[in-house]
Amino acid sequence: MRAPATWNRDRAAVTSWLTWCHPKKHWAAPIVPAEAERRKESADETRAVAKATIHRRLSRRDIPLRERPEPPKSWR
Repeated sequence: MRAPATWNRDRAAVTSWLTWCHPKKHWAAPIVPAEAERRKESADETRAVAKATIHRRLSRRDIPLRERPEPPKSWR
């Protein structure tokens, strides 16, 4: 099963293409079935990391890049 955002994006692309087919090319095109309804997406609480924080972490020369700890979950 796909993530809700992926499902909704793909569904919108297919719906848009099917809607375009009939008036522009006069192709017979089916409609998207009612069972393929949009899925509820959870709120995205991702926050941007300050440039100063990124610069500070990337400019540390005392720790080799491969030895630096994994970024906190807030960076993902």
